[in-house]
Formats: sequence, C-alpha cells, structure tokens
Amino acid sequence: MRDISQPFHDGLVIVFSLAIAMSLAAAAASLIRGRAKPLPTSPTPVTPAAMASSQAAPEAGSATPPALELRGRVRDGAGEPLVHATLTLVDRYGHQKAIARSGQDGAYELASAEPGSHMLVVSAKGHEPRAVQVTMGAEPALSDLALTAICGVHGTVRHAHTDRPVPHAHITLLNAHGDVVTTSTTSENGTYTLKGLTPGPYTVVASGCPPVSADITLGNGEARQVDLRTGDAPD
Repeated sequence: MRDISQPFHDGLVIVFSLAIAMSLAAAAASLIRGRAKPLPTSPTPVTPAAMASSQAAPEAGSATPPALELRGRVRDGAGEPLVHATLTLVDRYGHQKAIARSGQDGAYELASAEPGSHMLVVSAKGHEPRAVQVTMGAEPALSDLALTAICGVHGTVRHAHTDRPVPHAHITLLNAHGDVVTTSTTSENGTYTLKGLTPGPYTVVASGCPPVSADITLGNGEARQVDLRTGDAPD
C-alpha cells in the first residue's frame, strides 16, 4: 500500500509557510504606512498680543461715520447773548443724540452721527423754552435762536380806607384782547404773584366793591410790582 503521509505532510508545511510569509508582509506594510502618516501637531498658543492684533484688525478696517455739526447762537428778546442755555438734540424717535451749553457769547455747537431731521430743544433760566426742527446734513447746519424772558406781576391788595391788607381777594390778569390769562388769590397778608408771563400789555383786576384794576405793559423779563387798593374787602 502506497504511503501518502509524507507528501501530505510536506504540503501542509508549504501552506503554513506561505500563510506566515503573507502575515509578515501585511504587518510590514502596515508599519510602513504608520510611519509615513504625519504626526498631529499641537495648536500654537494664542498670546494676548496676537488676540489684540486680531481684534484690532476689523476695527481698523471699519470707518467711523463723520459727525454732522449744528452751530448757532442763543440770544434773549433784546438780542443779548444768553449764557449757559441748555441745548438738546433729539432724533425722530425721541432719543437724545447730543447736549451742549451756550458760551459767554451765546454760541453753541452740537454733533450727531445721524443725518436727517432732528428736534433742537433750548432752555434757559428765566426764559420760555423753545423747540425747533433742524436738518443734519453733510454741511454744518446753522440755527440762531431767541428765547423770550419769563415776566411776572406781584403786589399787595389793601383796603383803601384802613390800609389793611385784603386776604382772599380774587386777582384776574387780562391780555390786550380782554381774555383771561391767569388768576390768583391773595394770601392772608394780601399778597399775590402771577408768574410765567410774556412781554406785552395786561390789565390786573382785583375783586372788591367796586373792583379795581391797573393797566401795565411788561418788558422783556420784567417783574412788575402792582399794588391795588379796593373799597371793601371781598366776602
């Protein structure tokens, strides 16, 4: 009988040898690929100077819109400069855009970055405030303003015969057309005060029997004293 164990054994040796050789070749190729792959690099640390530089770059490229100027002078009713008048620039949404005070010569200057229509509000102690519409554009806008001084009337109502002050007397101020401008009542010592008036002619009337009156003309910013004497004290 023919012995086949030896050829079979030789065949197995060859097969196993080939398998081992192929495994070694695959391992070698994998090792070569791993060495050829670039190693990951660690990120470069960011210094404060680099951060400042990167933040400054966009800012340098963005241009700030030019300021639009509004200039002028503030004067009183007599044409004299008004010192320390307050000027407030307001946009169409009611937001304050700029504020300034007039100088010794009444001059002021305001700036806003937004073109278009604005409201300029001007106020000064002892004067009626004023608001005007202004338009900001490429060229400086000019706006001279005059404020009307607030006038007033004050005095004492007394009894014509006894010279005693008359309390609770009703005071009425009429304008040149006979319309009632304001009213007041005398205090316990017979005094009264009417404030917030504009220049012009007026008539001051005090109640009594009969009523008494006095015609006056108020100048710009004038505070006039008007004492009245009535025949009888009011009820």
